[in-house]
Amino acid sequence: MRVVTFKVDEDFLEKLDSFARLKGVTRSEVIRKALELYLRLEDWREQDS
Repeated sequence: MRVVTFKVDEDFLEKLDSFARLKGVTRSEVIRKALELYLRLEDWREQDS
């Protein structure tokens, strides 16, 4: 896997880390799943147009 770096504000990072702890997964896993979902939804919207 490749490494991607991006910036988020402190409040967002705290929410992200809390969510990851709650789910028992890594921060990276939460971000990967969120991006996969976002891309699927955007693809669906483009096909529906």
